Amino acid sequence: MTRLFAVQGGTDDTIPIDAEPRATSTELPFQAAGRWKTADAYAMRRIVPMKDFDGNTIGYRPTIQQGRGDNRKNHSEVFRITQEVDASMAMAMAQRWRDSKETELGIDSGQISSKSASRFVPGISLVVSSKPPYRACWKWSPTGNATVTKYIGKRLGFHDSYRELVVRICEALNLDIPSDLVPPVPNPVQYASLRLLGVTDLPDRRSAQRSWTAL
Repeated sequence: MTRLFAVQGGTDDTIPIDAEPRATSTELPFQAAGRWKTADAYAMRRIVPMKDFDGNTIGYRPTIQQGRGDNRKNHSEVFRITQEVDASMAMAMAQRWRDSKETELGIDSGQISSKSASRFVPGISLVVSSKPPYRACWKWSPTGNATVTKYIGKRLGFHDSYRELVVRICEALNLDIPSDLVPPVPNPVQYASLRLLGVTDLPDRRSAQRSWTAL
């Protein structure tokens, strides 16, 4: 199911060592991203991996800057990888500390915005030309994989082309195909161009939630 990706910050300052790290884009491939372009970037926000001289990751340091200039305060903590705490646990602890600190300081964690620019984890974009000859497509441009494009037209409509692209992504990532796939609603300019292209199965903009509108 296509869902918005959002992580809620906790208020408990206790950091359990058995906490699970937040899911990455390989686990959440069809969730819309706002300010943070991928689920990986959102999960790693304000967290810097610590490296040794050989380039190996030895821990994670979440850092939050509050204020500017002379009034700026830096909040940070170190979570090291040890024999008792593996990399996954250290990452989860760093994420929990960061989430709690964001809540404590009243800092925006970068939740989904209505300006989320039609880009979806791990990189699905709705591309629509604004001038004749009109062309439109869903495009997936991942790191480490070949770009996949599915054109939208009279033969392969808005919904079917989106589903075919998702099927190709699932095949590439070895994932199960979601049972419920709802493509985002095009913005007004895209919507008008798609109608001129002869696409008839467009979603109803009047009943669409604003947060789903592609820009």
